[in-house]
Amino acid sequence: MPRTKPTAVVVVAVALAGLAVSQLVADRHAATQPATRPATQAAGQTFDLKDPKGVNTVVFLVDSELEPFAGTASAISGSVRFDPANPKAFSGKVVIDTASVHTTNPAMTKVLHKPDWLNAEANKQITFTFDEVEAVEMSANGKHVALTVNGKLTIAGVTIDKQVVIKARKIKDGAKRRGGAKRGDLVVLRSIFAIDRTDFGIKPDMGTEKVGPTIKVIASIVGYSK
Repeated sequence: MPRTKPTAVVVVAVALAGLAVSQLVADRHAATQPATRPATQAAGQTFDLKDPKGVNTVVFLVDSELEPFAGTASAISGSVRFDPANPKAFSGKVVIDTASVHTTNPAMTKVLHKPDWLNAEANKQITFTFDEVEAVEMSANGKHVALTVNGKLTIAGVTIDKQVVIKARKIKDGAKRRGGAKRGDLVVLRSIFAIDRTDFGIKPDMGTEKVGPTIKVIASIVGYSK
């Protein structure tokens, strides 16, 4: 019996079948490939600064001729992103509840919370947002890195640009050793810097005999990996 040429319908069917097989192979290949991270996602880990142990504290010291005093702020939250392999990408935000700012004298604490001082009722939070790492310096022992960070500090509703040096260290699997979590990494942040209360509009015309204008801040904060 003589062979007949394939009809147009058969040719189209064969072509479609070939495309289907090719697509199936491509889909199987894609499924076996590792997922790629979006280019916009930052490297490193995110660390939660709300301490489950309640130990994190910021200390402030106010010197003056007649009445030098100290105080603490303990209700700390926020988060930072940190990668020891790429410390220049450090970013994040520290948040302090203004109501947690205390001194050893209850009457003095009440004064600090009043409208003409911190105005804790209207300004619920003190915040420090880290925008850019200007310089990086590794410690001699290689355990921590010193980051010169530019950011924005908000106190009493007033925001200023502020540069600080933060010593950052990641401790792998440190959560179980410190307590507060059964597993996870830690980041330890340390910084000492000074601010001027008049920059935030706090009693700019007040004499300095009892309350000096310069406030020294000592921050030691631990964050848990999310």
